Amino acid sequence: MELFSVNRLAGLLEKDRQTVKRALRGVKPDGEERGQDRWKMTTAVRALEDHQGGRTSGGVNYRLLALADQIEETWSTIDDHFAQLRAVKEFVPRGDLLQKLKTGLLLQKLSDLLRQANAMDDKIGTILQIATDEMMRELHARYFDIVGFEVAEDAKGRFIRIKASEIADAATRKKWGHIDPDR
Repeated sequence: MELFSVNRLAGLLEKDRQTVKRALRGVKPDGEERGQDRWKMTTAVRALEDHQGGRTSGGVNYRLLALADQIEETWSTIDDHFAQLRAVKEFVPRGDLLQKLKTGLLLQKLSDLLRQANAMDDKIGTILQIATDEMMRELHARYFDIVGFEVAEDAKGRFIRIKASEIADAATRKKWGHIDPDR
């Protein structure tokens, strides 16, 4: 589960740092890093909504809260998958584990959940979309770094996965999806 500082939240949510700081005043931090309080994105968004709308807990959108719980659970599972994948140092066994875990599908699920949550809130949804797009870009970059390949565009404009430096033969690269001429 990713935790954010006030400065990082302000940047991702495109809000003034002081506004975020005031909204989080009195909100219990979800964690601490290097002696500094940190919050989950959902905690910060709830605090901002309450702060900006002057709402009390009576204005709760339970469907949005349920989505927030699913987002946090999915994010936590992705973090667990990343830790398992990092622990496997050899490329081919890591590929086996990658297929077993289906982390790529979880990343898509997280993206879909975030899109649903953003669409439900017309006040802050557009701003959240910018923040969630940035978070998903960072997650995908971590994913590609862990699994040992990158995505590039080939001469025909197709996206392909490349840089499988630990395996040499084309048949093995194709098996793991590093060369797929039919894409």
